Amino acid sequence: MWSMRSARAVVTGAVLLGSSFFGTTNVGAAAANLPCGATITSNTTLRADVGPCQGEGLIVRASDVRLNLNGHRVFGASNQGAFAGIRLQEVQHVTVTGGSVAGFDAGVLVFHGQDNTVRGVEVHDNNSTQFVADHPREGQFGDGILILGSSRNHISADMVHDNGPFSGIAVLAETDLDSGSITGPAPADNVIDGNRIWHNDVPDVCPTSGQGGAGTCPPGAAVYSEDIGVRIEGPGASNTTVSGNRITENGRDGISPLNTFSLESPPDANSPPNIDTRVVRNDVEHNGIGTTIYDNDPDIGPVLGEGIFNRCYTDSPQQGCPARTFISGNNFSHNTASGTDIQASQGATIVDNVALFNNEDYTGTFVSQVSIPGPYDDAVDKNPDCDNNTWLNNVLRTFNQPCVKHHVGTPSPPSPRAGTAAVAEPRPGPATPVRGARHL
Repeated sequence: MWSMRSARAVVTGAVLLGSSFFGTTNVGAAAANLPCGATITSNTTLRADVGPCQGEGLIVRASDVRLNLNGHRVFGASNQGAFAGIRLQEVQHVTVTGGSVAGFDAGVLVFHGQDNTVRGVEVHDNNSTQFVADHPREGQFGDGILILGSSRNHISADMVHDNGPFSGIAVLAETDLDSGSITGPAPADNVIDGNRIWHNDVPDVCPTSGQGGAGTCPPGAAVYSEDIGVRIEGPGASNTTVSGNRITENGRDGISPLNTFSLESPPDANSPPNIDTRVVRNDVEHNGIGTTIYDNDPDIGPVLGEGIFNRCYTDSPQQGCPARTFISGNNFSHNTASGTDIQASQGATIVDNVALFNNEDYTGTFVSQVSIPGPYDDAVDKNPDCDNNTWLNNVLRTFNQPCVKHHVGTPSPPSPRAGTAAVAEPRPGPATPVRGARHL
């Protein structure tokens, strides 16, 4: 795969710490006609929809509470770049369940929290495309569910669709935009399981200046898609479990642990890789439906997407490449590029997966001046002789080197189960709010 966008910022500092620009109301117990921006401090069951909201939807600021949407909607009226439908703000043991969240810059945000659960919620049509395009160095959302600087959270049995421009569900740390250094807690032991994640394909748009990465373009026009179903962005995300999900028809990849620094700059020692990601028993099909537009041309070609992309844009392992990814028992089929793509990252175990009929429509065409190499395969390992990655007992049709199909070795043990590791300690950061880098 190839990239057209290098970074995105994350919301940090004062924006995240402010509850809303529209005031707050403390709420508990059964609640009717709840105002936008209300602060939840005790068990709450909605009795009516919340919205349309110009700013925040609901903010949970107390631990050990349950927010039952009770089949109701929390919905926004505009996308201004920094508002979440439901924000869990530095809390623990909170459960959000039932109902739907739509029309915000991020649907559900878990910020600096632990042991929270989001279950049985439909999260859809949350995006911040124009804000992202116009404010590339400012805080921004762009995900259905965003776990930011948080650990041991459980995202389960949700329906997540039509969010973007970055992902359906993302795991992220706060970072400095220029250096990539972590400035907040590193996310650890988060679990994303049993969700239906589909059609997160919100294209990036041309800035209002009319100058995109490839030249002039009409302001607001779609230019490309980088929307990933499940995006393990980090940096420093550890022991993330992605299991039992159905992930289909997203703009780019179905699942992607990302590299955590720009290859254009020297690696930063405080931008550690995403490690020990577990990807087990997922059904990941028909991803890579996004399209690419260059130089104000009409829709001229597919973005292409892998089933799983263990990303490392380099010919040899480097510090920020994801490591020790464990991939087992998944179905990666009918994706527009590779089914399973292990770049130059190290210590991956790929065992007992099915990857068939990927890239079956690939033609080797050109997208503007960018040639997409091919052919893509059901399984790819960019390391010579698979190096220290292990491939065993996978069902494949096409693959890029013999070791992918017939690797001699013993599978590595899975990474520790979620919840067994201690919460990562925050790294020292500046006293003033900082912006962060989101890498693609």
